[in-house]
Amino acid sequence: MPSFRYEAIDKNGNIVRGTIRAETEREVVERLAQENRRVIYIGEEREAERGKGGRLWFGKVKERDLLVFTRQFATLLRAGVPIIRSLDSLRDQTLNPTLRDIIQQVRNDVMGGMSLADALARHPKVFSPLYVSMVRVAEATGNMGDVLNRIASFIDHEMTIKGRIKGALVYPALVLTVALAVLIVLFFFVMPTFKSIFSEMGAQLPMITRIAMSFTDWLLHWWFAIPLVILAIFLFYYIYRRIPSGRYQIDLLKLKLPLFGQLSQKMALSRFARTFSTLLGAGVPMLRALEIVRDVVGNSVFAAAVSALRESVRDGYKLSSLMANYGIFPSMVVQMVDTGEESGNLPDMVEQVAIFYDEEVDRSIKALLSLMEPVMIILLACVVGFIAFSIYLPLFKMATVIH
Repeated sequence: MPSFRYEAIDKNGNIVRGTIRAETEREVVERLAQENRRVIYIGEEREAERGKGGRLWFGKVKERDLLVFTRQFATLLRAGVPIIRSLDSLRDQTLNPTLRDIIQQVRNDVMGGMSLADALARHPKVFSPLYVSMVRVAEATGNMGDVLNRIASFIDHEMTIKGRIKGALVYPALVLTVALAVLIVLFFFVMPTFKSIFSEMGAQLPMITRIAMSFTDWLLHWWFAIPLVILAIFLFYYIYRRIPSGRYQIDLLKLKLPLFGQLSQKMALSRFARTFSTLLGAGVPMLRALEIVRDVVGNSVFAAAVSALRESVRDGYKLSSLMANYGIFPSMVVQMVDTGEESGNLPDMVEQVAIFYDEEVDRSIKALLSLMEPVMIILLACVVGFIAFSIYLPLFKMATVIH
């Protein structure tokens, strides 16, 4: 028997909510009418919704869906449409069934007297701490539409950065795929054929050919070891990263790697500055803003530094003077933050830092790819050349003996 969620007005004019197991919606309405309750909303409760706090345990909300929801929500509120009516409209317009159900739950919670921020906080997989904190500040200041627009801009920017990185990796991934396909054909089809030819001839093979043949034999018999080793490495990485100390060591290694280390640092600085400026610009207190930045910066080394900065700021110290003690914050960032603190315009100065490092990340990715492409091609040429040389060298020797 299905369950139905309902909202109704009792005989005293109070809004009541609950669930009833019944065969049809009509039966629910009749049973509530017998209790002198007038139904204002009724909907079937799906299995995915029956969890703690009414959260959805299945389904996914993409960033683009969240961006569209946030922009439309901001537009409706700035046009003077009440929150409940706005949520009703957004629920009916959204195409994502998971997001539609979440909007309905948020609407029900707000109707029941919960604040919008608290209602959104019940769905942490969709609405991040940054999102909820900014909405909470907007409820206190009364500029919900403007804050939602700022959140939408932040989401849009995050999507743009991720899109650039993914787009930049398309060509190297394509080259690597072609290279692997060529190597598979050479080692699994070409080399065994020539191996049988050379075996029938019984001639003494050059060292380079014997090495290639031995590797081919090993690959034909133990090829499954390669994916197993790769799987073991990923498994070890996944488990080790779940340990706080392990995650810190991995993130520290990322910052120290040649070439990739600078890119990792710039990406972390960009995310730090973008998140921090967005929160401060929306009116979130600095201590709360630093707490959120710590959780979303994406690098344990930066998270530990931000956590220490937060504790020192809480004790009354100046943010810029503390940042200078950490080598992960370049002097330019420290100077910009110091200027912002002195002028009382910290959000704008930090936003300029974010813009600078966004451009730096873009340039670094392009420079790294321009270096990776020839390196990959050279490595592929060396492997193919080694195989070709190992095959044709004995053929040339035999042709010389025949003549």
